[in-house]
Amino acid sequence: MKNIAMQRPKSRILSDRLTAREALSGGVGHEKSARGAVFLDRDGTLNVERGYILQPADIELIPTAGESVRTLNDLDIPVIIITNQAAIAKNLLSPEQLERVNEKLWAELSAAGAYYDALYYCPHSPEVTPECQCRKPKPGLILQAARDFNIDLSASFMIGDKLSDIGAGRSAGCKTILLLSNGGKDVYQGAEAASPDFTCRNVGEAIAWLLPRIQSG
Repeated sequence: MKNIAMQRPKSRILSDRLTAREALSGGVGHEKSARGAVFLDRDGTLNVERGYILQPADIELIPTAGESVRTLNDLDIPVIIITNQAAIAKNLLSPEQLERVNEKLWAELSAAGAYYDALYYCPHSPEVTPECQCRKPKPGLILQAARDFNIDLSASFMIGDKLSDIGAGRSAGCKTILLLSNGGKDVYQGAEAASPDFTCRNVGEAIAWLLPRIQSG
């Protein structure tokens, strides 16, 4: 296991030097050393959904989250968080405040013996910047992470509680898992275009399902 007392990686946004189109045409994840990763939504997947998370005190891990991430860490499977943070564009949250919130998430995971390798966020809102390439269901952040960490997207999984998570994962070429918590079951009904590869109740069940698949893949 890596030393979870290590410094938290700074949260990332989509690089100005890399568009989604460039990432798709740039051979992402095709080097021989590329490996699969697990991409995780943040709110409603790792921590309790509370609308806009504006304060560190708003972060509360879902019971299965810490153990699930630690399992991936122990197997040296990259764990990358992909999160929409429209509150920034709406001036409800500053990037500095987001870092403090993410520091609390890191602390909660560390207390469970777990860590994430990177966290990417979209700071845009559809009402303010509708043409951004990083807000899920757009795959921009996943593609950026694949380039940054040499990830084989065809051997990777995207887990989230919203259809936007599933759409982003599918567009990037990942297998997808929809969590039926926090309204996920309701939004899934009749949405065949964004059908996930698997549905389950929480991230613990999701990790248990994907482990033999990502290890053999």
